[in-house]
Amino acid sequence: MLGPWAQYLMAVVVFVFAYSSLLGNYAYAEVNMDFLRGMGRRHYGVRAMIVVAAALGAVASLTFVWNLSDVVMGLMAIINIIAVLSLGKWAFGALRDWEQQQAELQAGLRDKIYFVATDNPFLPGQLPGDIWTEESAVQRDLDAVEVSAE
Repeated sequence: MLGPWAQYLMAVVVFVFAYSSLLGNYAYAEVNMDFLRGMGRRHYGVRAMIVVAAALGAVASLTFVWNLSDVVMGLMAIINIIAVLSLGKWAFGALRDWEQQQAELQAGLRDKIYFVATDNPFLPGQLPGDIWTEESAVQRDLDAVEVSAE
């Protein structure tokens, strides 16, 4: 329909899509490994898997590659569903906290909304670390005001 020149254009488009997908998925895996194993560590296993997957995808039959990608995407979906279900109670707790603070803000009982996890009755437990304390929230707000004033 477009003529013989379209095959070259499609080859370039498919190459760019494949290359960007490979880089994007590698970055996704690297960030996840940083979270699971700690920042600054080399993840040679992930890199080796990416190289093997790219080599296998280049020489394997198209049917095998599509079936394998379907299975792997299904496994990733299952893992993500488990994570979403596990974190849902935290997300709904944060939403309930925000809704209460929003109502207090509209009633004039408070002047700002801060997410504070320490002794928060809406959350299912305590968050580790000191990043979500009231002092930390106020300091982040002051830092934001200083940056916007510059």
